[in-house]
Amino acid sequence: DGPVLFSALGNISSARRSGAELKASIRLEKLRLRNALLSVRYKYQRSAVQDPFTGARRRLATDAGNDYDVVFRHDLTQVAASYGFSYKELGDELVTSDLPVLTTLEIKPTLEVFAEKKLQHGLALRVEVHNIGGAQHIQNRTLYAVNAIDGTVLRRDYYDEQRSTRYTLRLRGRF
Repeated sequence: DGPVLFSALGNISSARRSGAELKASIRLEKLRLRNALLSVRYKYQRSAVQDPFTGARRRLATDAGNDYDVVFRHDLTQVAASYGFSYKELGDELVTSDLPVLTTLEIKPTLEVFAEKKLQHGLALRVEVHNIGGAQHIQNRTLYAVNAIDGTVLRRDYYDEQRSTRYTLRLRGRF
């Protein structure tokens, strides 16, 4: 028998991470959208680590590679209202490796919209719609009989979850 192996945070002796994040915003008054703002954020990230269990080279568990989001907001000051949307692309699949299991998770793009109206007495009513089109989460999980080093697969699981569209109605103010 070989040595007894334990999994714990910090089992990775060294890793490398690099990247850049770009942010930009533009007012849309030239398009006759007074008090409208379009914001874009893009993140490029790369990491490298040698998996302590399998020896394979992979990304860090929190590194989704490239991701971006686009946010639009239009304030209608004449009627004390606003509306907008947020579109998010969350990058590549995330990889988590542990002694008995290897998991990958891919989260598809999400779209959210909102509308808000200021009411009397300092109240504001906001309607939000999340996961328009249903954000999809795909997870692949490999469970090993002994551990990932041994390589004997006990079971493979595949989950393809379509998240429901969620509606939120909020009333804010001081009561």
